[in-house]
Amino acid sequence: MRILVVASKYPPEYAGAGYRIHNTYKRLKKIYPELEWSVLCSSVEFKNTEHYQYEGINVTRIGAGNWRVNGNSWNKRFVDALVAYREAFVGWNFFNTEVDIVHVFGSSGLTAAAIMWAQFNKIPLLTELVTNKASPQQTLPGLARFWKPSVTGRIAIIAISETLANVSEQLGFKGKVWSRPNPIDENRFFPAFEQRKVLRNEITPFDVNDIVLVAVAKFMPQKNQLFLIDVLARLPEHFKLVLVGPMVETGPLFSRDQAYMNDIHQRIAHLNLEKRVYIKTGFADMADHVKLSDVYLLPNTNEGLGTPMLESLACGVPVIANQDEAAFRQWIRQDKDGLLVNLDAPLWADAIKEVLTYKQSQLEEASKRVLALAGTKMIDDVFYKILLGLLKTRAGKNFQMPNKG
Repeated sequence: MRILVVASKYPPEYAGAGYRIHNTYKRLKKIYPELEWSVLCSSVEFKNTEHYQYEGINVTRIGAGNWRVNGNSWNKRFVDALVAYREAFVGWNFFNTEVDIVHVFGSSGLTAAAIMWAQFNKIPLLTELVTNKASPQQTLPGLARFWKPSVTGRIAIIAISETLANVSEQLGFKGKVWSRPNPIDENRFFPAFEQRKVLRNEITPFDVNDIVLVAVAKFMPQKNQLFLIDVLARLPEHFKLVLVGPMVETGPLFSRDQAYMNDIHQRIAHLNLEKRVYIKTGFADMADHVKLSDVYLLPNTNEGLGTPMLESLACGVPVIANQDEAAFRQWIRQDKDGLLVNLDAPLWADAIKEVLTYKQSQLEEASKRVLALAGTKMIDDVFYKILLGLLKTRAGKNFQMPNKG
């Protein structure tokens, strides 16, 4: 089984979906040695087109070039459209009809071209919707009035939320959609209350008796770490905050995210919280940071799923999350494993104090529930069934989602 993965971003350029999908194929490869995959991706940070290997997998990256425009200038949409078509035309040369399945995730000119190419060449197509605005019918700018991806044939959709699944079905993909969370690795994410103080001592500057709040996310406005500084200011002195995550190092988003980080530091200084906030940029071990925390915080906006939410619940750590996000509402059971709260700093401070009263037994029960629904074994088994189903569906026939039991 030969799979071409086409992505808007792929490691080492940071993208949560890229790391998760890469690890899914690694797990499957151990069970099914006949599975082979290669990657074609676009980029935001990297300018040059290049071939490289990531953990032994061949990757071709279509660089962003020098065309991108920062901010919201009057010509940004025009230039973004040119970039999309450039990615499509360059990428078209790397598509290979010898592959058995095309697996697309993310949104870019390259991913839109891959969907079109797969359908023109009658190659089975798996489209994974990994952000809350993702569409199973993405096209190149201006092309939708002339052509849209078909809703019939050898096509499967994976949606990371019920909202995205419902949108896909309304577009005509009924019977082809699997709504599921991103897989949670049971070998890394599980309750380990006895490790909390050890990990806290190894990773943070805080005392083992402090109440430590954690948020692990890319430093960008959408992740809303700045809001958490105001929340911390309303909590007693022994409450501490750990903010960890990567930052873009180059490209059109560098200025935006650097300014955002500066705002975070200025807010910390203004509120005299320097000794109560620990910031670390770069890739972090998510499991260790969740396990050292007393409460995990998700003030994110415009979020497709929020995998750290599930990973925290799997570790028996209560979660406070933005009530306005549908993906969070789908998973957090109010006052059982966390709280959904409007983005109001005093309300969040009160909510944090409340979840600290949860019993260990109810947090362990929450972990069992999440791992039963989102553990890697169940997710990987169904995912491979879908790949086999696409492969076995004859050309001209209509793929239907297999039984997931």
